[in-house]
Amino acid sequence: MEIKSVEEFVEICERDEWPREPGPVYVEASDDLWLRIIKDAPDYREIVAANKTISDTIIRFLARDNDSSVRWSIACKRKTPTDILKLLANDSDETVRHRVACNPKVSEEILVSLLDDEWDEIRETAQKKLKKLRERKKPSTGS
Repeated sequence: MEIKSVEEFVEICERDEWPREPGPVYVEASDDLWLRIIKDAPDYREIVAANKTISDTIIRFLARDNDSSVRWSIACKRKTPTDILKLLANDSDETVRHRVACNPKVSEEILVSLLDDEWDEIRETAQKKLKKLRERKKPSTGS
């Protein structure tokens, strides 16, 4: 479903049937409209960040949002570019950094950087993820 206005997006967000029914996380819009929604309906930034169809441009914009819950949503996305995950790995909010460590597409380089994090849970998650990643990289020795 493609939306054409800020008002249409807000209306979809306010419907009682979502999230059971496909709602605002599956709507499509132009980058210009997403930026208008972020500006004109700022209470919905986290929903925009969770949207499956937003472009790298919008992901990059929201990765610098003042609200850590918006950055957390960006850190969760599989399609978040590596350079943005690297930025978020240094976020002031530990929950954002933890989501980076949990991201299925996080790079080995970023995981290594998180091994020195001040928060135990982030270090542990990065260590476990690195171990799995390195095990998958090992060549199998067939008999």
